[in-house]
Amino acid sequence: LFQCLFVDQPDFPGQQDKRVLLPYFTMRKVFPQAKDNMLVMVAQPGRLPAAIDEARAVLRIQRHVPFNKLDNFAISTSEQMIENFHKVTGMVAIVMVVFVLPATVWGEDIKVLVEERARESFGPQLPEAAGFHITAQDGAPVEAVMLSAFWMDRDTGQYLANAVLADSTVTRISGLAIATMDIPVPLKQMMPGERIREEDVGSVKLPLRRVGAFTLTDPADVVGMQVKRLLTQGRPIMRQSVMKPLVIGRGDRISIKYDDGLLSLSAPGRALDAGHKGQEIRIVNLVSNTTLSGVAVGKGIVEVSR
Repeated sequence: LFQCLFVDQPDFPGQQDKRVLLPYFTMRKVFPQAKDNMLVMVAQPGRLPAAIDEARAVLRIQRHVPFNKLDNFAISTSEQMIENFHKVTGMVAIVMVVFVLPATVWGEDIKVLVEERARESFGPQLPEAAGFHITAQDGAPVEAVMLSAFWMDRDTGQYLANAVLADSTVTRISGLAIATMDIPVPLKQMMPGERIREEDVGSVKLPLRRVGAFTLTDPADVVGMQVKRLLTQGRPIMRQSVMKPLVIGRGDRISIKYDDGLLSLSAPGRALDAGHKGQEIRIVNLVSNTTLSGVAVGKGIVEVSR
């Protein structure tokens, strides 16, 4: 049994008002099996898109939907409902119907949320291969719905944030979000002239601030190269410390090749420069004693053109 507290007037003249208004939580106790809620909102003429945006913003806040998650409710407008509404009332109105699904609050690992905001802080300057080492102060929550505020010093990695928890409380968290990269390093000391093999290379994780402009970051740029300067075990490899393998050494006896498709010639020569495959070097023709420039194309072979 319910006690009637008041009798309201119909919203529109001529409307058949058969509604009974119950307090929301009383209704939930009486009908616990009811899982859907329908909110009917009347928008001002011409303001339907703005009303939808405002309703979505309010519902996302009230239902604690993380900024990177989809709506856990549905918003729709129905022309058929509007037409039926017009037939009953004979008046022009715009109706927005919001079907609200059962509420679910997602919690996300706090370190994942911090990394997302840290990546936003760096923007396009952050290399694609970069990762993050995230720490938080003792007692920080493990999960949160979202971060409502975030500040970060990219030089030191220090951050401050407001974490919104599933119970709607907000707590301040702090720690380090250090951008890192996996850098190839030699597993042993390597001397000039040695070829770097795949088994000679390992990797270490370094803070991004320690990765210089000349540091090689891709193992593919290291394996197969020839050591030009001493490489120290476990230390990053600088671009100027390696080079493509030499196919011709300075002073080597070489074979000079000329081929234009119609005529093919060869002559003995000597290299005045060292060079890797594809590099242009100076040579001397031992027959004519003429100095020429050619391209090293293989071991002991230099190709010249007119």
